[in-house]
Amino acid sequence: MDKHKADQIITQYLKKIYGFAVKKAFSYDEAEELCSEITFEVYSSLIKSDEIYNLDGYIWRISEHTYAKYVSSKKRHEGISIDGLVLPHYDTYSFDNDDEERARLSREVAYLSKTRRQIVFKFYYENKTVEGIASETKIPVGTVKWHLNQARNNLKDGISMERKIGSLGLSPIEAQGFGHSGKPGNNGGPEFYLGDKLNLNIAYSVYFSPKGLEEIAEELGLTPVFIEDKVRFLEDNGFLVKTKGQKYTTYVDFEPQKYSLEL
Repeated sequence: MDKHKADQIITQYLKKIYGFAVKKAFSYDEAEELCSEITFEVYSSLIKSDEIYNLDGYIWRISEHTYAKYVSSKKRHEGISIDGLVLPHYDTYSFDNDDEERARLSREVAYLSKTRRQIVFKFYYENKTVEGIASETKIPVGTVKWHLNQARNNLKDGISMERKIGSLGLSPIEAQGFGHSGKPGNNGGPEFYLGDKLNLNIAYSVYFSPKGLEEIAEELGLTPVFIEDKVRFLEDNGFLVKTKGQKYTTYVDFEPQKYSLEL
C-alpha cells in the first residue's frame, strides 16, 4: 500500500485507536504511549499490505495484539515470564464483533481446571499481579507462576484441538421413570438426584465408558465450568464413581426405552 493511502487510514482511525487506548489504560500518559505503539504497528502493517477488505477487523486485531504485548511487557518487568502467551482483555469496545480467535480462546479458558481458570482470569482479565493473586487465593507465588505456565500449554493444546459436541449435547435423554433397590437416602430415591435433566445426562454420559470432566463436558456440549458442581454433587452421593485416571463411571442402571408392539 502506498504511504498516502496509509496516512489517510491512520487519520481516519486515530480517534478510534486513542479511544481504545484510553479504555485500556490507567492514565492519560499510558493511553498516549499505548496509542503511539498501536499507531506505529498499524502504519507499519499497512505499508506492507495490499488491499484490505475489512479495515475495522484488521485494525482491531492489531490493536488487541499490540495491547496484549504491552501488558505482557509490563508484567515481565514485575518478575514473571509468560513465554509469549497472548490473551486479549475483554470489554465492550470493539472494531469487529465477529472475532473467531477471541471466541475460541474464551472457550479454552473455560476448559481449564477451576483453580487454573481463576488464576488466569485474575492475571489476564483483571490485570492483577502474581503477588496479589497469591495473597487472594492463599496459594504460594511460585505455585501461581506454575499454574500460569501450565495454563499456557493447556490453552495452546486446546486451541489446536477440534472439539466436537457429543450426541447428548444434541439430543439429551429423558427419564421415563425411576426405581431403586434398597433403602433410599434422607433426600429420597434417585428421582431426587436424577430428576434434574443435566444430572441425568451427566450420569448417562459415563454409562458405557468412563470419562473425565472435559470429556463429559464435550459430550454434553457444555464447558466444565457449568458442570463441575453437578459432577461433585453426583460423586458425593454415589451416582458417579471415580476410576483410574480421574475418570468417572456410574453404577446407575439405565434400561433402554421399551415400546409397545404397535410402536
